[in-house]
Amino acid sequence: PQIDLSEPVEIICDEISMCMRYHDALFPGMRVESVVFMGGQAKHQALGEELAKRLHLEAQALDPLACLARSGRVPVSGVDLRSAQPGWAAIVGGALSPMDL
Repeated sequence: PQIDLSEPVEIICDEISMCMRYHDALFPGMRVESVVFMGGQAKHQALGEELAKRLHLEAQALDPLACLARSGRVPVSGVDLRSAQPGWAAIVGGALSPMDL
């Protein structure tokens, strides 16, 4: 059975549109040109593409592991580093943040 996601997608688009209007009010002349999706659900490419189409924005899924170099040949299990891993955004951000806040 196929799930109808039109209503949740419409709600998400409305929320993002409100954020964009708020941004336009705060920063006139600085148009939002793209959106970056992060978190585990950002792996759903069709959802990101649909949101980008409805919002008339360029879009991409964040890959926080792409900028990290791996040293050594330690095998990695449980994650495919050949594809984007947007679900790791909070973990990588926390690991790279200063500890003396």
